[in-house]
Amino acid sequence: GKKGATGASTTVYAVEANG
Repeated sequence: GKKGATGASTTVYAVEANG
């Protein structure tokens, strides 16, 4: 989820960034 940390607010990566 680190790669999508920048757009974690609006992308599916939000879940990965948080856990």
